[in-house]
Amino acid sequence: MQTEGTPEEVVIGDLITSPKYVHLVTDIIEPHMFEDSKCKIIYTEIFNLAMKGEPFDLIIISANLIAKGFKFDRELIAMSNLGKGAIHLANHAVIIRDNYKRREFKKITAKAYSTIDLTEIDVEIQTSIGLLEKIIEPPANLAEATKEEAIDEAMAQVVTATKGGSEMVGIPTGVSGLDQHIKGWRNGMLFIIAARPGMGKTNMVITGIMAAIRAKKKVAFFSLEMPSPEIYKRQATCGTAITSEMVDGKTNANGLGEIERQFEEMKKWDLIIKDQITTIEEIEVYSLGQAARGKPIQIIFIDYLQLMRSRGKHESMTAMVGDLAKRCKALAKRLSVPVILLSQLSRGVEERSNKRPILSDLRQSGEIEEAADMILFPFRPSYYDFDVDNESQPDILDIAKWRHGQPNVEIPCYMDYRHAQWMDIKKPVYTQPMEGGEKKMIPASENEAPF
Repeated sequence: MQTEGTPEEVVIGDLITSPKYVHLVTDIIEPHMFEDSKCKIIYTEIFNLAMKGEPFDLIIISANLIAKGFKFDRELIAMSNLGKGAIHLANHAVIIRDNYKRREFKKITAKAYSTIDLTEIDVEIQTSIGLLEKIIEPPANLAEATKEEAIDEAMAQVVTATKGGSEMVGIPTGVSGLDQHIKGWRNGMLFIIAARPGMGKTNMVITGIMAAIRAKKKVAFFSLEMPSPEIYKRQATCGTAITSEMVDGKTNANGLGEIERQFEEMKKWDLIIKDQITTIEEIEVYSLGQAARGKPIQIIFIDYLQLMRSRGKHESMTAMVGDLAKRCKALAKRLSVPVILLSQLSRGVEERSNKRPILSDLRQSGEIEEAADMILFPFRPSYYDFDVDNESQPDILDIAKWRHGQPNVEIPCYMDYRHAQWMDIKKPVYTQPMEGGEKKMIPASENEAPF
């Protein structure tokens, strides 16, 4: 009968059966964190192979260990039958890391407590504090900025903002009208893009990814809804002559050649798409792990909030979603990167005669609104009224909340489905919210917003 196995045995078993997910573990734990001596030896071999970028499986691991004088065939086979599946790898790795910290904490504090000579107690306490800090110390690139660094960064942002025009404080969004107002996706901030299906919120991500790649940024896209091949097909159409029909197979030899060239170009992009990660813990672990290894992600996209889960216990779905939004904001601050989080709106939008979204349409809206620095509503009038043309009623990016500037700004746009891209068409229009979701239009002057 199969036993449950310890977390250390389960992690090794999962790595043997699913080696392609090794990064989920090596970002969290190192060999010295293992308690069981055999598990430590086996994981050391796996870890070293992974660091060299070399493939491994049960046979390779066994052969390498035999060459080093260890014969663990029986243990390797037993552990390979204990795997819980790749989805649990990060969670079990966190357990191993936390168990290591507990052991080290007990060892350090026990040594301090056993000090009998009172004249040495202060020295022992200081030594213990230093050892404890090493257990929890974040990597240098995750360390909190000094007061001087924070003030210098604030001054740099002020200088950039005073230049006006197209000067960016953050990473370009891909829509110049939006950039003109918010100066790009800014570090440490949570941007929520919320809409009903069909409004183009995922294409807003595709547009943002393209802009970030052109700005030579490292991008991570955690897709909880769409598989990565579909994302790459959409991405291939953004800003190119390739259309959605072409990537769906409606093309000729020339078109196929163009698609192939674009896909080869995309292989060079500093873009990570993860479509098997489902929990906030896995997103945190992967993102923090990349930074800890000196390969920091510079902008994060997540699709979407209501599909994300947490290992923690929550009284309701509303409480969990609120907690997830707060943790996404905390992740943005911890890594000092923009986090762009997609969210669904409630079905109540469809039941109103006026389909334009308002903040209360956010599902489990209270804590989401509180956590967000900006809330953006993509809206397409033509989706509900086929007689509407884009010139008379353009597609809109509605800035419903902007913590660091003027909210209630609508950016007239065109959402090009054939190229998965949001595009500018006019200058922004400022709006004043009214009862019932209606908005009073206030044309913007040439050079300033109505603050």
